[in-house]
Amino acid sequence: MIQNTISPVIGLITMGTSASVETYFHRHVPPQVEVATTRVAFEEVSYIGLLSMVAQLPAAARLLLSARPRVFAIPTMTGSCIKGNEIINVIQQHTGIPTVVPSLEFVNALHALNAPRVALVSIFSVELNILEKLFFATHGIDVRHVIRIEEQIGSEPSQLMPIDYGMYLDIIAGQMPDDAEAVVVDHPLFVLEEEQRSVYAERLGRPILFTNEILLDAALRRMEAGG
Repeated sequence: MIQNTISPVIGLITMGTSASVETYFHRHVPPQVEVATTRVAFEEVSYIGLLSMVAQLPAAARLLLSARPRVFAIPTMTGSCIKGNEIINVIQQHTGIPTVVPSLEFVNALHALNAPRVALVSIFSVELNILEKLFFATHGIDVRHVIRIEEQIGSEPSQLMPIDYGMYLDIIAGQMPDDAEAVVVDHPLFVLEEEQRSVYAERLGRPILFTNEILLDAALRRMEAGG
């Protein structure tokens, strides 16, 4: 357990217009942990749009320094596939505070599960899926198939639609390669409650990993390690 007279703080830097990531973190952190948030503009779901968003992260991190965060969490899956180590290094150089990003934490989780072959469930374009696949390949993870749910998103992040989890499950199960040992979901708003998770687990028969869950777990572990 984290023990301190001052509540430990996670500095969360989100992107785009949705508050779903902040809502997830605030609902699922332990009672003694607080979350301080800010956001950066994310105007276009594209390679150039991601680079523009990533360039804003150090300034956003400095805005949160007065909250004295023990760790920064940056929930950009595809952005961290492109520049994950750079994001971590630049923010840590500017602030001295440990930083976690989802892509590298997915790799850690998949290695811990001994699951080097995965199916990737994605809302992003073919261009960005290729970047995600290349990232995983460089870390010994073979993306056997990309299950794209492209009708759920437009060219702007604000166009994310409500998630139909039953429809998602049908699509994922219908396209699941037999040799995939786990499922990775890059959708930042895809969160299963316990009952939904049981349905998915029974239907898919393999672990399913989510961006927000992976990132929050990593932030809490890093916070624990820092004392």
